[in-house]
Amino acid sequence: MQSNRKRTMIIAIVATAALVLAGSVVYANHVRETQRQEALASCENQLKSFNSALTDLDKAKDGVADALAVTVEQVADGATVTALSLTAGFAAMLVDFGSGWM
Repeated sequence: MQSNRKRTMIIAIVATAALVLAGSVVYANHVRETQRQEALASCENQLKSFNSALTDLDKAKDGVADALAVTVEQVADGATVTALSLTAGFAAMLVDFGSGWM
């Protein structure tokens, strides 16, 4: 009778250990999936922000192109057009210089 009780006790301990291990695996998978979902949502939000900034940049570039198309003859103050042209050239040099760092 003692051996049956001992066997039952061992089976109960092993079964309990297996359930604890299985529960731990399920919980760990749940935590990883939650973290993955949060990372994906963050990435999607950053992508939306990036695309919005890229659209704004394209609009700004179009505006600069329109402004640079103005000639000295089209305005009353030709010095402004000259200054704009010089500034645009300087900005282009900075962009070219900065692209070497990336």
